[in-house]
Amino acid sequence: MPSLRIFMAEDSEASRLRLTQDLGGRGDIDIVGSADSEIGAVTWLVRHPQAWDLTILDLASNPESGLRTLAACRVRRPGQKVVVLRQDAASDTLLRRCRGLGADLVIDTLPGHSSLLRYCADLNAGVQRSRARAFLGCLRVWLGRGLTALRSVQLVRSSRLGKR
Repeated sequence: MPSLRIFMAEDSEASRLRLTQDLGGRGDIDIVGSADSEIGAVTWLVRHPQAWDLTILDLASNPESGLRTLAACRVRRPGQKVVVLRQDAASDTLLRRCRGLGADLVIDTLPGHSSLLRYCADLNAGVQRSRARAFLGCLRVWLGRGLTALRSVQLVRSSRLGKR
C-alpha cells in the first residue's frame, strides 16, 4: 500500500519530534524529510520536487521565513498539498498571504493538531486512490500492448497456415 509522503519544515526540534511521532507512527504515512531552517527547507524542496505529497510548514517562530518557504512550494504537482501551522491562524492578513502563496490549509498549531491528523488521513486515502488509478492505467497499456503483440503472432501463424 503506498504511503503519504510528508516533508516538514519546522524549526523547533521538540515540535518536529512530536509531529514525527504522531504522523510517522502510522504505517500509511512516511516522513521523507525535514528541515529546521528556510534554507534547508527550500533546498530540500528544490532537490526533491517529486518526493513528497504533503509539506507541513510551521510559521510560529518566524512567519516571514515560513512564507518564503511556502512561496518555494507554489510550483508543484496538482496532488501535492501544503499545510501551514500557525499560532494565530485567525489573522486575516496571514490567512490571505498564505492562501495567496498557495497554502491548501492554514491551521492553529495547538487546537489544530487533530485537524492536521484528519487532513493527513483524508489526503492519504486520496493518494492511495490516485496511485491505484495510475497503476491500473499502466496495466491497461501493458495489457493492450500484450494483446496487440498476441494478435500479430496469431496473424503471422494464420498467414503461414494459409500458405501451406
